[in-house]
Amino acid sequence: MIYIFTDGSCSGNGKENPLGGYGVVAVDEQDNILYENSKPIEMDGTATNNRAELWAIVDALQWIEQQGSSLYFTIYSDSAYCVNMINNWMAGWKRNNWIVPSTKKEPANFDLVKIIDEHMTFASNITLEKVKGHSTNKWNNYADKLAVQGTEKAKNIVDKK
Repeated sequence: MIYIFTDGSCSGNGKENPLGGYGVVAVDEQDNILYENSKPIEMDGTATNNRAELWAIVDALQWIEQQGSSLYFTIYSDSAYCVNMINNWMAGWKRNNWIVPSTKKEPANFDLVKIIDEHMTFASNITLEKVKGHSTNKWNNYADKLAVQGTEKAKNIVDKK
């Protein structure tokens, strides 16, 4: 079993030109780090906390794809939005031609929803679970640290322009 912790960060969420980043860390059962990534996202002013969280899950799924299908993975996210979207809402949206019944529109962050769906459609070896954010879980806290570093990288990119 491989455990993957994901987190997103956004500076200026809901304001003009927010900056975001995400962090991902994968560990084995002995707590050895197998993969970690910290990246800035979306320099076009569309960063939000939810998008940053989703990008982290996309990154984790892309890494999983490279590992082979004989392994089992649990992805942990402290985002109830992401966990509910993937575990509870996405299949219904897909059955409804990607329309959210309550709004009669595509889901928010549809570009990322589609990417996640493509990766999850063929993955019987992946589960997604909610973990409490900013608590005592060292790997969730580590993913949070990576996400904040990603946002700092985004700030540095903007400052250099």
